Amino acid sequence: MRGGCCRSGAARLFVLTLLGFVATSWIITITLSSADATAHIVENPFTPGSLQDQQVPITMVLLLAVVGAVFLPRAYSPPRLHASGVSWRGR
Repeated sequence: MRGGCCRSGAARLFVLTLLGFVATSWIITITLSSADATAHIVENPFTPGSLQDQQVPITMVLLLAVVGAVFLPRAYSPPRLHASGVSWRGR
């Protein structure tokens, strides 16, 4: 039986809008943090000379590392069982 929390379409649209704002702010925060970290890496006097003009590749590596650290553990975790005892594969 469905709960009475989100029966109307307006409530669902409101929740989806809030989730969109959360996802957008997360992406912006991760991107700005990676760009700031890249600036610190490039301006560090101990950084090798070969990395001095490589801001975009360094930022991309940092972005992939952060996104991978967030999503890969979930991708390779064992499937969780539902309350009914049926896994997501239906076995």
